Parts: sequence; structure tokens; C-alpha cells
Amino acid sequence: MSGAQTADRAIQVLLTVAESDEPLSLSEISRRTGFNASATYRLVGALARRSLLARDGERGSYGTGGGLVALAAAVMKRVSVPQASIPAMERLRALTSETVSLYVRDRQHRICVAVVEGLHPMRWVVPVGDRQPLSVGLTGKAILAFLPATEIAAVLDAAERDGADRARIESQLERVRQTGFLAEVGDRVAGVGGLSVPVFDAAGVAAALTISGPGDRFTGEAAEQAAPAVLEEGAAISAALGAAPTLAGKGRR
Repeated sequence: MSGAQTADRAIQVLLTVAESDEPLSLSEISRRTGFNASATYRLVGALARRSLLARDGERGSYGTGGGLVALAAAVMKRVSVPQASIPAMERLRALTSETVSLYVRDRQHRICVAVVEGLHPMRWVVPVGDRQPLSVGLTGKAILAFLPATEIAAVLDAAERDGADRARIESQLERVRQTGFLAEVGDRVAGVGGLSVPVFDAAGVAAALTISGPGDRFTGEAAEQAAPAVLEEGAAISAALGAAPTLAGKGRR
């Protein structure tokens, strides 16, 4: 087999996994691509060694890896959402001295595509390329709350199968719909405080803007004080992205 053919097959495997809503087993990748088991094993192994795919240790299945996510994040830096958001993120960092990060949706996950690190020596560091389910953390829930009902149900079904408290997540989703933001200490990581607001474009919810820091400094009270400014900046980004006034206005409460 020529190098071009091998590369084409590797791309097919990568796209098959990336376009799936759930991690895939080797046998399922083989079935979907039409490649035999040994070829699939070799291609998946090569992609995993380069961190383009990652193996789920418990299920033995494969999803997208950190290398692919980082590559996607590097590309996303060149598109409109980060470009429209960086000035606002820098203003919020100046206001709060905490880390400000931007996330976009990737099917049932969210990916960090831009970070403006906080000014304190002790600060919460968010890696560009970080990928988590929409049901995990304030950021994902700020996006999840404004998706169509069927998509929300699919995410919550998956979270519930993994042992998440569905009722608690639904309560958080309703809260962000009512207030325009979600703020808590220790929602995903113990001792870390955060505040997230959704960002919209012409098609609907596009991203989430998050401030985070050590919970003993970025407390619930500190988050409440910062919320009006974060809401205003989120609304301004939404307007710049072409969101309808009714959507952009969800950032002003």
C-alpha cells in the first residue's frame, strides 16, 4: 500500500471517530470504515501515538485525543469567536485579576479555545484544548442550557448513565436560563470558583465565557459582584457575532 493510501485510510479513521458522538471500539471503527481488523488496529495505534486519538481505559474504546483537540483549538484561534472575545476577556481579567477562558461546543463536549491567564501568582490555569462533556462544569452547562430539548436530553441521559445527579444539573440549567449566568465554587474541581455565561451567534448558542480562580478568593460573593460585567461582555460578544437581539440579550440580566 502506498503512503498516500495509508494517509487516506488514517484520515478516514480519524474522521470516523471525530464525527461519532461516543467513543468507538476497534471493531466498530473497522465496521464503519470497511477496513479489516489488523489494518484498523495499526491505523488507530499510529493515530493514538500522536495523541490524535485517545483510548478510554475503562471501555477500551477510542475518542479524539488531546493532540487533535489542541490542533482544533489552534485553528479556532483564527476564527471569529476568539477574535471577537479576546478584548472582552482581557477587560475582565483586568477587572477581576482572575483567569478568563473561552469554550466552544464540540457535539456533546466543550473545548477551551482561548485563555487569558489571571494576574495572581496563585491562579487557576486552564489549558487550551481542554475537552469535557457539556454536563460537567459550569462552562458546559452554560452552553447546554440553550441547546434544543432533544440534544439536552441526550447529554443528560449520557451523564445519568455515568452516575451524574440529573436533577441537580437540570436545576443548574434552569438557573442559567433565568439569570444568564452560572456561578459556584467546587462544581467540577474542589476549591475552584467559577462564573460562566453563554455566548450566542446567529445560529444560537456558540460558546461560553468563564472566569475561574481559587475558591477562597473567587468566592460566590466575588462571582456575584463580577456577574454584571461578565454578562455585559458576553452580550457584546454575542452582538458582534451576529446574534439576534433576543439571544444577545440573554447575556444581560
